[in-house]
Amino acid sequence: MNTDTPRSSPASSPGKRLAPQFLGMMLVYCAIVYAWMPQLHPLGRDYAAMASSESLPWLARTLFAWELHRFGAWPYGYFLANMLLLYACMVTIFFYTRLAVRGLWWLGSLSAVLLMANPLKSEAVLHLSGVQDLLPAWLALLALLFHALHLRHRQWWTFPWALAVFALAVLPFRANQALFLVIACMECVMVEKGN
Repeated sequence: MNTDTPRSSPASSPGKRLAPQFLGMMLVYCAIVYAWMPQLHPLGRDYAAMASSESLPWLARTLFAWELHRFGAWPYGYFLANMLLLYACMVTIFFYTRLAVRGLWWLGSLSAVLLMANPLKSEAVLHLSGVQDLLPAWLALLALLFHALHLRHRQWWTFPWALAVFALAVLPFRANQALFLVIACMECVMVEKGN
């Protein structure tokens, strides 16, 4: 028996070493699926959002106003901002899946790619005003990630962060107001599993 062989620790598991590669491949998937689309012009709801951005929730309105000021009539800027938000959603769901189910790393990548392939998210990426859909989705996923982090680690700092991100996801966006039900289900499932 060779006693010089180092023991495998969770920090040196193959999944942890491969996580950056999974994240890189998700970026490649986004590029393959969406790279040919930035030549699209504004669509119907884009004109409505540009004409009266006051109808958007305040966080989305602020970001969209910044985009309008910064990008003007350049559609590539809006497209890149939407792609960045979509990729942020993918990265968040990648880590959330890993943390919530403690499964294999590829399961998080699969979840992220399935989210990217969702027709509603694809539509949001293609609209100049896609920030109104992608920002609340990302904040909701971020709230789930921080809550899963709190359930796993139960440190003094995890609950205030989870609560703050939850408030940021729910208060400005009516679409996220049922998020507390998802978190209640998470509590039941993760506590039942003893995690």
